Amino acid sequence: MRYLLVLSAETEDATQQSEVLGEAHQLAELGGLDVVDARITEELAQKALDRGDLTTARGALTELVGREEGKRQRLAFDPLLRQQWFADSLGCYRRLLRVAALQHDPLLALDCAERMRSRALLDQLAWRKVDMALRLPPGLRGRLAALREARRQAYALLQQALGSPASGDGEGRGIYIPIRGPLESDQPSALGDAAGLRVLIESLAQEEAALESAVREAVPAYQAAAGTPIPTGGDVKRALARDPSLLVLEYTLSDQGVVLLGLRSGRTPTVWLIKESGETVWEHVGKFRELIWKRQGEAQKEGQWLYSKLVSPMVPLLIGARRLWIVADGALQLVPFGALQDITGEYLASRVALACTPSLSLALSSRGGRPPTAGTSALIVAAPATGAPEAGGDERGLYLPIRGMYLPIRGEDGASDALTSMAIVALPGARAEGQAVAKLFPGSRILTGAEATKEALLIQGSQCDVVHIATHGYADPDIPEFSGLLCAGTGGKPYEVLTAQEVYLWNLQARLVTLSACQTGLGKTIEGEGLLGLTRAFIYAGAQDVVCSLWPVSDESTQKLMEAFYANLKTAGSVEEALTQAQRTLLQDEKTKHPF
Repeated sequence: MRYLLVLSAETEDATQQSEVLGEAHQLAELGGLDVVDARITEELAQKALDRGDLTTARGALTELVGREEGKRQRLAFDPLLRQQWFADSLGCYRRLLRVAALQHDPLLALDCAERMRSRALLDQLAWRKVDMALRLPPGLRGRLAALREARRQAYALLQQALGSPASGDGEGRGIYIPIRGPLESDQPSALGDAAGLRVLIESLAQEEAALESAVREAVPAYQAAAGTPIPTGGDVKRALARDPSLLVLEYTLSDQGVVLLGLRSGRTPTVWLIKESGETVWEHVGKFRELIWKRQGEAQKEGQWLYSKLVSPMVPLLIGARRLWIVADGALQLVPFGALQDITGEYLASRVALACTPSLSLALSSRGGRPPTAGTSALIVAAPATGAPEAGGDERGLYLPIRGMYLPIRGEDGASDALTSMAIVALPGARAEGQAVAKLFPGSRILTGAEATKEALLIQGSQCDVVHIATHGYADPDIPEFSGLLCAGTGGKPYEVLTAQEVYLWNLQARLVTLSACQTGLGKTIEGEGLLGLTRAFIYAGAQDVVCSLWPVSDESTQKLMEAFYANLKTAGSVEEALTQAQRTLLQDEKTKHPF
């Protein structure tokens, strides 16, 4: 076999190379050399791709993907382990996805794309049903609680070690949020502490995951819940037939470009290879977001470039569609698709109602039915008392309150705490927003000021159909489970934080959760899994639909948006339609027509 492998590497004849690798593949298979056989099969696939032999490449890659799926089923019930293993195994999936696009095979593209995304989340959602029915022994529950508390304390120490400035953005807008920057060089102890704390946090997370995995391995019910099925072409066809006006656009990174899949009832499924590298896409997405944030005119040009690449190939399917589900991957999860404009300057949000989902598998299994309306039980949390002064007089005209920021903040002098800098900004619009939303849900409960504590939210929100939270929020891209929402303080503390880690442990019944705060749709991007953060936590906790934000949001305009959104829920056919109608209302107002 060694002779054959050396010969395949040295020969320049493609036909001979293929024959030699085929012989080596057969020998490895007969000898039970699985690892060697997998490497040979991978080499066969790559050589076939290099010479344009898509049929041979498809066969070899299909075999590799089948092997990887078998290995995955044998992995321990540990989400962290499964995430890491899958991230390291994506190569053969991405190449098979490219083959599907080049062969114009939408069903293969769908199967491959869905196998590449949010698998750990789907596992966790299946296991959660068992979690809810399983009563763990008190000692085990105590051990898990102790690990989570130790991790929370370590994270608090990490924030303290890093520090953050208290100054604003320096542009005269009064956005009182700390600015990301490097630690000063004369703070070696802080850097050392931070490195050690990160190691400790990771170690505690792994210990917790291993403990949970051991429990799952010992309980047969978890085995029965494992292996969430990937939707077939028939499953998707039946689901889309329920709403012929629904279009699904699924974007997945392949090894060479982005594969775009378009699905709509009554139309031929379409697959398209966008021949732009992941780096190029990321560059344009980042530039577009920055230009919108800074309200610079070049944003339209960047948005039109993204529209031409991401939407234009599917315009025939877009005609007549009222709803659009976006299933994005990588940097594309950060694209505000509704703010993209075509060559005429029309926003995509003006044409269709948009919703984003981590995977089509998840959307088909969890989304459906009409949105909540009047008579629905609702909990509204608005403007918790976090140490901010009461706004009054002309103060509101002097600055634009922003509901949160993006963490972690790297302070230059460690002079103040990042969360405190955020907490002391009053949100008068959030309070008015909460009161207006409460009027639309008779019998709802509203928590504001000192009443809006974390404990009250967790207890009262568990049984509600709608949970609306208007407060400061932040995303931590390094440790996403500590992204959070600010609540009123207790016991002498000016504020408390509801973290994503705590949301994961919440048992929600909500059909709709609205996170009316800054950047609640951001988090840490994990290959093969998507964005981890607050949104993922609320989905896991049981929320059917989550409304969130991709950037800092203005207190005043967010109030207007949310009031219109909830008013539209009475007549809209879906949450995304109600939200898009509200966005269109703001687009018609000169004061609020800008996407940021």
